[in-house]
Amino acid sequence: MKSVRFLPPVIVLVALAYVPTAMAKNITVTNNTTYTMTELYASSTYHSNDWSSSSNLLTGQSIGPGQSATITISDGASYCHYDFMGVLYGAAQAAYDYTVDTCYGGAQWNISH
Repeated sequence: MKSVRFLPPVIVLVALAYVPTAMAKNITVTNNTTYTMTELYASSTYHSNDWSSSSNLLTGQSIGPGQSATITISDGASYCHYDFMGVLYGAAQAAYDYTVDTCYGGAQWNISH
């Protein structure tokens, strides 16, 4: 049996190409409402069906009317598609955006009335 050190370099490079890596996952949220966004939650589009109330991506921050913020999702997962729920302080309902691809340059979410 051959040892690993005798594998041709091409095989090693191909194998490394399939190793999952941590991707930068970002979403830029622009709040075009008259309310302040005080909470933002992400749920995997394909791997979860609920919002985790313990994972507020805006903890200690808010996005005021007319403001934008880029939020990094650092959950360690290798998937990119998320559903988002934003809680607007004083609004009667939350804002939602579904199946957002947050990898490869990030995503944009413009929230309006």
